[in-house]
Amino acid sequence: MFGAEKAAEGEGDRAVQGSPGGEKHEPPRFDPIPVLEKAGVTTEQRDRVERTLELLKALPAESPAEVRKGIVEASLKAFDISIGAIVEAANAQLAAFRSFIATGHKQLDDQTRKSNERIAHLQAEIAKLQRQMEMATSDQATLDQAAIAASERVRPVLAFFGEAMPRVEHAARDSPAASMNR
Repeated sequence: MFGAEKAAEGEGDRAVQGSPGGEKHEPPRFDPIPVLEKAGVTTEQRDRVERTLELLKALPAESPAEVRKGIVEASLKAFDISIGAIVEAANAQLAAFRSFIATGHKQLDDQTRKSNERIAHLQAEIAKLQRQMEMATSDQATLDQAAIAASERVRPVLAFFGEAMPRVEHAARDSPAASMNR
């Protein structure tokens, strides 16, 4: 479940769940009811706004805005429905949605900051390991040269007695570390 869906269900913190291995990511679904409930918007307030929206949809679109407003106000007064209560309920819903969005962005910013810190840490660790590999490769090349020089120093003894001694080659080119640097 993604953050918006978790928060919409009142589960608190939004957790960003990545898609390791290229798994398909399903976008979150938004359910306004849990958001409104968490913000304290009552069922009665939600119903007021929904009934008003239905009434607005039923109005003829070609009518001027003032005529439509007059029709709605007259209908609401006829049923003794408070326009102030409807406006208050609509404002409460808008405040709940604004709060939901602000909370989501705060959590997204926090997740982004933490992710960037982790990425920087991992990049520093990679750079450190690369430096260690380079130093180990260089150290091994130095040791190889010293061992080759030492073996060349011993070669005359075997040559004196007629023994063949194979040449000691630079072994670093066959090492796993050397193959990583190619």
